[in-house]
Amino acid sequence: MFAFLKKTLELMEAGIDYQILTNIFEIQILTRFGISLNFNECVFCHRVGQAFDFSFKYGACLCPEHYHEDERRCHLNPNIPYLLNQFQAIDFETLETISLKAEIKQELRQFMDQLYEEYVGIHLKSKKFIDSLADWGQLLKEEDK
Repeated sequence: MFAFLKKTLELMEAGIDYQILTNIFEIQILTRFGISLNFNECVFCHRVGQAFDFSFKYGACLCPEHYHEDERRCHLNPNIPYLLNQFQAIDFETLETISLKAEIKQELRQFMDQLYEEYVGIHLKSKKFIDSLADWGQLLKEEDK
């Protein structure tokens, strides 16, 4: 775990997007909490390569043919389950670059927070402060103009 954290920090230092690295780190350490999520296939028909959505009821993805199985599904952008599936398999030793649009990064952040809230139950007092750091970065950029 320490080596994984060290490599994550080294990649951040090398200039790779810290928000994406954080998402990758968070999704990969879920197994350390005993949580294994499958973002690769539909929980019902096991089809792959679909516009998946996530169901907390089933703790898995649903394909469009099975969206009706959970009326409270997440209604995610289909890119989110796809990216999380990719993030679960990324090897930091071979990662050289990665970039995503700001709105996708925001959606990933919100969904990762939901996953941790639902499955891990971590409630960090400092979470609100950490989340506000992005706002501070934006303010500093505006002041530099």
